[in-house]
Amino acid sequence: MEHKVYMACVFLCTALKGVLVILMLSQNIAAQSDKGVIRGTVQDKDSKLPLAYVNVMVSGTARGDATDSNGYFVIKDIDPGKHILIVSMIGYQERRDTLWIQTGDNYIRLELIPVSLIGEEIVVTPMAEQYDASGLTARLDRQMIVGTPGSAQDIFWVVQTLPGVTSDGDNSKLYVRGGSPDENLILYDGITVRNPFHFDFMGGGFFSTFNSRLVKKVEFYSGGFSAQYGDRLSSVMIVENRRGDFDKVKGELSVSMSDASGVVEVPLKKLSGSALVSVRRSYFDLFMNRTDFGADYSVLPYFFDTDTKLDFDLSSRHRLTVTGIYSNERISGYFDENPHYTGNLEWENTTKTLGGRLRSIISRDILSDIVVSWSEAGKKSSHPGDAYENLTDREIDVKQDWTLLFPAHELHFGGWFIRENQNVDINLPMDVAVNFEEMRIKGKGEVSKPSLYIEDKWKIISNIALNYGLRYDYVNISRENSLSPRVNLAYAWNDHMSVSADYGWYFQAPNAYELALNPQLKSKKAESLGFGVKHEVENDLNVGIDVYNKRLSQLVTIDSSWNLRSDGNGYARGIEFHAQLTKQKLFGWLSYTYSISKRKVGRSDKLHFFDFDRPHILSLVMNYSFTKQWHAGIRFRYGSGRPFTPAASAWWDASAEHWRPIPAEHNSDRYPDYNRLDVRLTRKFVWSWIDLDAYIELLNVFNVKNVIHYMWDETYSNKEPTTVFPFLPILGLSAKF
Repeated sequence: MEHKVYMACVFLCTALKGVLVILMLSQNIAAQSDKGVIRGTVQDKDSKLPLAYVNVMVSGTARGDATDSNGYFVIKDIDPGKHILIVSMIGYQERRDTLWIQTGDNYIRLELIPVSLIGEEIVVTPMAEQYDASGLTARLDRQMIVGTPGSAQDIFWVVQTLPGVTSDGDNSKLYVRGGSPDENLILYDGITVRNPFHFDFMGGGFFSTFNSRLVKKVEFYSGGFSAQYGDRLSSVMIVENRRGDFDKVKGELSVSMSDASGVVEVPLKKLSGSALVSVRRSYFDLFMNRTDFGADYSVLPYFFDTDTKLDFDLSSRHRLTVTGIYSNERISGYFDENPHYTGNLEWENTTKTLGGRLRSIISRDILSDIVVSWSEAGKKSSHPGDAYENLTDREIDVKQDWTLLFPAHELHFGGWFIRENQNVDINLPMDVAVNFEEMRIKGKGEVSKPSLYIEDKWKIISNIALNYGLRYDYVNISRENSLSPRVNLAYAWNDHMSVSADYGWYFQAPNAYELALNPQLKSKKAESLGFGVKHEVENDLNVGIDVYNKRLSQLVTIDSSWNLRSDGNGYARGIEFHAQLTKQKLFGWLSYTYSISKRKVGRSDKLHFFDFDRPHILSLVMNYSFTKQWHAGIRFRYGSGRPFTPAASAWWDASAEHWRPIPAEHNSDRYPDYNRLDVRLTRKFVWSWIDLDAYIELLNVFNVKNVIHYMWDETYSNKEPTTVFPFLPILGLSAKF
């Protein structure tokens, strides 16, 4: 085994040396040219954070570039002499700089001033000429998240409207291109967050633990993500929070449909830093009786969370961020109307996370990003019928990324180390579990998962970009070695149209408790292939089509004796259409996805429709600004009903004096189609020291009874639907000071 690890490391080091040699040769060749090269970075003047996808053009020439994720750009083959550099981006003041270009490298650092603009930085897909082969699906900003109707100002509810993303109805969880929620990598200021949901109850997860009012931007990758990100099969979501104000105290109070929250920004001038603190408290207990769920059962859900971010500018080259997250939630109630779910419910979940991130500029060509984090999550629940779920999850992560900048290359290499400790004890009998998926699992284990990666973002010529990389992952319990090659290629044949292709292998290691039950389990594997076409129809209208196919193998199955195996398989394939409109007063997007997802997984011994397969998904989000004070928006979602397992019949258990279900074939039926329309009207008020947003939101305008679950009668011959959101008018306020 040690020999395999050694050979894998040697392979990666050899690949790295080869790439470095190529890059240095290309740099030397460029240096020998009699032309000039402009290299530089662009950042936000207020936050000092790098800005991605800024257009940088040399006036009077066809030369230009768009900044990468680190705000870096390169423009080659410039004649020496006087030139005007034009730097522009939506939501920022355009700037023009006069430069005297010399032969060789010319380095410049630029800052852009943000401006107030409705729809600021709303990007569903990158513009064709900016497409960089990164696999990026969407970039979202704070204004978009808090302003989208029916989103509960929740990041995940907004992401659900993007192509390739489905949900389980009225909750926050994401099911991306035929995947499950635990197959998505969530990075919060660089920290891995495993379960960022409140009320993750019997398949739910109705709101996220993230306060959108702290967010600066969200980047979402629904497929084809690079080798830098690993241990997940489906998607990557990167959440970057804004920095607190370094000069003066600021605050914000808001009341939304789900919670009341407060945000305070405090400068720490003596430490060259700032503090950003958020506190939220739900008030479901005040209006839950207005919902169908509350009308049927006496339940009192509650959550409380805090989020603290400290930023310190240690020097002009080093920036330290410390992030702390705490959340607690409880559900309690008594159920007495359903024969299979009669008795007390008690649920409590607590999550704690602490992390530090140090970003450093070693030189103008070398950047460092290191993240160290610790997290602990504990869930305890007891259900009617002696059912229970007790889980404890602890994790320590260390991530190091190095960036080397060359004229046409951005080279990333580094590694992750993850130490995971889990203790799981679940007993959910068939007549209590959702979808008759009985679960009796008890395991306690600890696993280490080191990894290495190398990737190169190569702008071959002005209209061809290539991302290629290799990732190595090791699991110490099973002694498993995995190599993941990945490649993304993008070609723009004119200023308005581009095509892309991606191919890659993706692995996700078993959980620590699963390896404790079977140390021979293998990592789940997805082999993914995708193609896309993007077209800028007009300056304010972009459309695109993407197709994908994923082959899944080594999925975890459970036999009749509750033994875990790695003999599952499946596939997911689909086609996605999206259109984005960005006008001065009107912005929004339309997305449609057709997909099929099948798996042999869990206790089913046949290939079946996966639990979250929804063939048709249609989403529409539109926002219109009548004036600077009045804004309106709509959000509509339609989805095919997801599969479920009906009861074929039942048998009488004389010893328990209770009917027991006999399930039909797994996922052989479907819930009714889902659809929901939300409308929002906002009025803005501005005084000398306070900005106030007052809004009214109409949820589920047509009062559609969207089914999330069925409750069966005593003999399992009839069922009653359970729904969540009826028509519900909501008043909200948000005040900045």
